[in-house]
Amino acid sequence: MMVQQEGYTHRIKTISYNWIIVFCLVYGSLAIKLDTPNQIFLWVIIPLLFVYCMSVYRAILLKNKYIGIYIVILLWSLISCLVASDMVLARKEFQIILATFVLSIVFYALAQNKRYIPWLYLTFLLIVFANYHYVRNNIIPGMFIGLERATDEKFNANDMSVFLFYAVCATFVFGEIFSGYKRKLSRIFLFVFIAIIPYFSLITMSRQIFVIAIPFCLFSIIYRYNPFSSIKQLVVYGVLLAIFISIAYYYYLPIYEASIFVERLSSDVTEDSRVALLIGGFLLGLQNPLLGVGPGNVLLYFNGHFTHSSYAELFAASGLFPLVLFIFLIAKFIIVQWRRYNQTKDKLFMYFFVTGLFWAAYNFFYAFYSSLWLMCFLFLLISHSNQYYKELKVV
Repeated sequence: MMVQQEGYTHRIKTISYNWIIVFCLVYGSLAIKLDTPNQIFLWVIIPLLFVYCMSVYRAILLKNKYIGIYIVILLWSLISCLVASDMVLARKEFQIILATFVLSIVFYALAQNKRYIPWLYLTFLLIVFANYHYVRNNIIPGMFIGLERATDEKFNANDMSVFLFYAVCATFVFGEIFSGYKRKLSRIFLFVFIAIIPYFSLITMSRQIFVIAIPFCLFSIIYRYNPFSSIKQLVVYGVLLAIFISIAYYYYLPIYEASIFVERLSSDVTEDSRVALLIGGFLLGLQNPLLGVGPGNVLLYFNGHFTHSSYAELFAASGLFPLVLFIFLIAKFIIVQWRRYNQTKDKLFMYFFVTGLFWAAYNFFYAFYSSLWLMCFLFLLISHSNQYYKELKVV
């Protein structure tokens, strides 16, 4: 009787811990645009989650090669602070890099528990919702869609394109890990992104949506539904495509043609300031290949701008060694997914493989390694892939 009571108490405690962690994840994703709640998440909840993860999953975390590589990159970034001209900038930037590392470890660790995986993916869908809610209530009422870009001190239009990319991936994964009605809803909802993404491209005017998010969404839909598998499938999805084209033609096309987004898309790439920043970042890194110019100090060389690229920014800020490690970390993930797909022929590994390629390409357009919510997604994919592969091996 005493053993049964202890077992019951243990289950109650486990359930309580699970829901507390789920609440923390949901809270953090929804509080992303709220000043005080977001600060609570950053300075209280994330450190507590990190302590919990280290206490429960320490042995697994310390043996993981991806995390080992990430720790070396972090330590090298810390050492590169010593050469920074502006130590205040270096300290602030390193704090961001450290927070990004901590959240990535939390996501990797929690994904070791199968119960948390759906909630971890859900956070990115909730972030899209939280961003849209903020834009709709604080920016759109005072702007002309198509003639102005939705952006302010709290909302970065380019972040939205990344979160759309993550949300598409999360929705696809839901269609694999769920069963019953949840799986059907997830697979249907994947189609909704065809209508959502063009709208966000108009309000954010982010070219990254056209370059990354839309192609990735189309790939996800084609890979999910395989419309060429039969005549029936081809007809059904052909009709759905025709409906989408009609909606786009009558609603989006007039706004698009009258918008300044056309000019942004048709401008010469070589004249784009971001290309100049990208090239400038690599040139700055070549001039300082050992330790770079220090985290955050890239701003001093480009009139207060950063390079908008993980590769150029890391090279310029901390030197060649962490850049090589960062590329190796990404390449390792991509190669492992390809090998696992060849071994198992499981479509989820092929999806992770392609997602890794898109993620690697996306890092040319934005600095993921120093962005709190952007880097942790890769470690979620790494951990999920590892867990799923272990399950298949056991079976």
